[in-house]
Amino acid sequence: MSSTSVDVVDTPLYGAVMPDHDPFWSALAAHLAADIDPIAAQLDHDAIALAAAFRGLGDRGWLGLRVPTELGGLGLSDRAYGRVRELLARHSGALAFLQAQHQSAAAIVAASDNRDLRDRYLPDLCWGRRSLGISFSHLRRSGEPVLRAAPTASGDGYHLTGSAPWITGWGCFSEAVVAATLPDGAILLALIPLDQDADRATLQFSEPLPLAAMAAAQTVSARCDRHVIPRDRVLGLRPADWIRQLDRRNVIAGAFFALGCAAAALDCLAGTRDRNPWLTTHPAIERLTRSLTTCRHDLYHLPPDAPWDQRLSLRANAIAIAFRATQAAIIANGGAANGQHHRAQRLHREAVVFAVTGQTPAIAQASLDAIAPDPHPSPQQPDHRPDALLSIDGL
Repeated sequence: MSSTSVDVVDTPLYGAVMPDHDPFWSALAAHLAADIDPIAAQLDHDAIALAAAFRGLGDRGWLGLRVPTELGGLGLSDRAYGRVRELLARHSGALAFLQAQHQSAAAIVAASDNRDLRDRYLPDLCWGRRSLGISFSHLRRSGEPVLRAAPTASGDGYHLTGSAPWITGWGCFSEAVVAATLPDGAILLALIPLDQDADRATLQFSEPLPLAAMAAAQTVSARCDRHVIPRDRVLGLRPADWIRQLDRRNVIAGAFFALGCAAAALDCLAGTRDRNPWLTTHPAIERLTRSLTTCRHDLYHLPPDAPWDQRLSLRANAIAIAFRATQAAIIANGGAANGQHHRAQRLHREAVVFAVTGQTPAIAQASLDAIAPDPHPSPQQPDHRPDALLSIDGL
């Protein structure tokens, strides 16, 4: 196995995406290599260290990547931000996941109908002086809404009642964007404080959930009992199918995380060559590398008008490659990889998180097809996958 076969992230493909000589990319790559990669294992389980690494991105003005330039952000395109996701995930899955929560929240604030809040918050959001989480994955659940909103009697705000099951960033983020369902089915987007002492009577938080991966990101749940949202903390109203529209538009977003995770696993494999010289020529490693390179090429050269099924297939393929690559890293590292803090073990757990983040039934079914493909597919077999509305519970 040649050195270039595992160094797949630094391929000429990126030249077609955005110039590598751009100061932002060189600064980001240098920061991740020097300051994040050496402490990636610590960032997986140390919430204080992870919060510090997150603030390090803010100190460099890198927490408003999707915010338009006219509003103080970097205004990266979907493809360029995908590259950021991939690079971050290659060095630290926990940091990649945590910052994605804030970046999504900042983009929602940038698109807010509340101009006063937007103008007050955005400069601080881009530089990390304010930090936001998100909680709207519950909108993908079937059945009755778990978090409801209703106008107050005075008409000057809303009451929230129910639960927000997933809020990542406890102890790091100061607030969160939550989504609640109004009586007419519309979606309210609003800010709640992430403060255990904020209002114990109407807003209560759980202890950080004992998740199998990225524990340092500290995911909690919130319970609301007619918690009051003043109008000045309302970001806006969205149609009832808002999450469906968002999921369709962003179906490939999670693929970039999976690509970075797979590339990290190939890095891990390369690190075992001295004690496992057979890896140098084993065809399975070359096949993994080739699969990753092909998936990346297809993803970064995807036409803007590519069919949704093609985007879905790329997302599923990236997930499957991440699982295969991290499993290969575990096998190559032998019994040592059974250690909780071993790199290969951590990467496999990160692959699990990236597989279920933003998951819909369509993504779940396509991922299963990619992991266990039909050896005798029928060209006439119709695609019965639903159109990405409801979610199997994921972050």
